[in-house]
Parts: sequence; structure tokens; C-alpha cells
Amino acid sequence: MEWIPFEVHADTPPEGTLLSDMFPGTDFTRFYPKLAKRSGVPDLPFGVVTRLVNSRLSLKAMMLLRDTDIFPVFHENMFRAHFAEERNISLPETIIDVARASGLNDSQKLEAMLAAGGDPPGFADAVKLSRQFLITGVPAFIINDTHRLVGVQPLEQFRETLHRLNLI
Repeated sequence: MEWIPFEVHADTPPEGTLLSDMFPGTDFTRFYPKLAKRSGVPDLPFGVVTRLVNSRLSLKAMMLLRDTDIFPVFHENMFRAHFAEERNISLPETIIDVARASGLNDSQKLEAMLAAGGDPPGFADAVKLSRQFLITGVPAFIINDTHRLVGVQPLEQFRETLHRLNLI
């Protein structure tokens, strides 16, 4: 399996957007526990996130670090930083702090990329791929370059899809 970045809301301003403005009437204190239950991991650590942040910089950081030993820990820690700790993962200082806490010893390359605003290798191709497959939510899984599962899906949905494709 290969992780690639995808921005669900690429037009989100740098300061973010209140979720209550985007989804009026939604009770987010109930939304996240339902999402965790649906995922099949009911103890997924969700806080009550109130703001949609622009995740572009954090996705670029993940792309830069994706082939390193710390990537799995960094990816999980970024998830926790946003959803459990309610930290602003659009801020370079948050990204660098999480990367260091995940085991990144030398953050100069990451800091330079975040400061310059450029794209790490493969980022533009990943954006193109997500558009090609009409990805509209995360997580998204592309199977055999033809089938996709988008959004939080119960584990049984994955099994059914893989079985239907004769992959298990």
C-alpha cells in the first residue's frame, strides 16, 4: 500500500474555516464518536475539532517524509495532533514540532521546504492522481488502479470489496 497526499478542501484559507459555518446545525460532539464507531475503531482519539484547517503544508511535509523510517509515527502523530489534541496542523511550527516528536533528528530540510513553499518530489503527481480518481474524501483507497473506497469505511466493507475483486 502506498500513501499519497490529498487535500479535501484545497480552497480553505490559511486561517481555516469554522466547521459550524460549513455545516450549520451539525453537532460535532456527536459527529466524531459516530465516525470512530463507523471506522471499526471505536476508541479512535477524537477531540471536538471546531475548525477546518488548510492541511496543504502538513501534506507536503508527509510527502517529504513518506520514505523515511519515521513516516508511520509522523503520520499517526499528525492525525492525533489535529483530531485529538486540536492543534493547528497548518502551522509550520506545529508540523516541525510533531516531526521532531516523531523522531526526526535533522529538521533542516523540512524547515526549508516549509519556508520556501515549494512542493516535495512527487507532490504534483499525487494531486493529479487524486483528481484522476475523483477522490472527494479521506481516507481513500485505490485498488488495482480501478476501484476506490472513499471515506471512513467499516472493515467489513474493505473485506467485501477485496473479496468481490478476488483479492482475498
